[in-house]
Amino acid sequence: MREDSNEIDTFLIDCFNDVTGTNKNFNKLWDIQSKGVKSLNSKKIGKALITLFENYKSNINFDFYILFFPQINSIYFINDNQTVFGIENFKENHIQKIKNGLLEEYINRHQEESISDNIEQEIEDFIKKVNFVIAEDDKSKYIKNIMDLKKAFQKDDEFFNSIFDDIRDKQSALKNISIHLKEIEEVSEVLNFKKFLKKQDIEMLIVDRIVGTNIFKNRRIPIGFVQYIEGLEQDEIRNIIQKCDSEVSLMLFNNSDKNDFWIFFEKIYLLIKNNMYSDINSVFDKVKNEKVVKNNVLSEISTKYFILLIEEGVRDENN
Repeated sequence: MREDSNEIDTFLIDCFNDVTGTNKNFNKLWDIQSKGVKSLNSKKIGKALITLFENYKSNINFDFYILFFPQINSIYFINDNQTVFGIENFKENHIQKIKNGLLEEYINRHQEESISDNIEQEIEDFIKKVNFVIAEDDKSKYIKNIMDLKKAFQKDDEFFNSIFDDIRDKQSALKNISIHLKEIEEVSEVLNFKKFLKKQDIEMLIVDRIVGTNIFKNRRIPIGFVQYIEGLEQDEIRNIIQKCDSEVSLMLFNNSDKNDFWIFFEKIYLLIKNNMYSDINSVFDKVKNEKVVKNNVLSEISTKYFILLIEEGVRDENN
């Protein structure tokens, strides 16, 4: 839900923190700590910042420090309508308690080490960099926001909640991989631990759930596509399918205009879902004539392949 979210390519799970987002080059990091306790007070909020603070003091440069927590009592805030804010939105007396809570937790964790004389100043500098985020109670909003189309598909919130749970289950499985005492010299080395989710994996999961089939892993060719490959040699068929998969992937993962894909997907889905056109060529002509996508990377054959994948998914859903 951040304006810079398109820059994030990979989510590192339980490596530096609960989740750490990275760009493709691993030189920009969004560090995220989540605290699910609803009984948080200002001192506990300070204690919850400890991992973010340890990362702030480390040799790795984190660009953003983000603390997620549930809605808490409005008495702590100057403006309780904000859901994303800095330390300045806390009332002054609670700011000091947050700092004290963090300092207490840091000292508790480093009892046998010498604490630097300027630790309080370090906390002062760090706390100004933290983004505090009130988590949404409605899980479906997160999934709909990834799609960036609020009314694109006629699904109830339970459908989107189930996708959220699928993603969370994947995260939980990755958390169970132990990397205790492992060492790295570069952030990118974390990939060797296999504790990450690619943004495209999440996007593909959503597309697959809506279409009702695994677009990129299901090797079953849509029945309606047989007419375009009938009589061809196996190598030719393989090359055509690879071309179609590649072009659909390229469109889905085009970060320069992510909404382009969802507009295209929505248009085809609704045309088929509402039975507005009876055959693939009519759907194709409608999409082409309306120039639904500004920078369409799909060839005619790939577009028809994608239409037929969606058509099969809709048919299976209705049976």
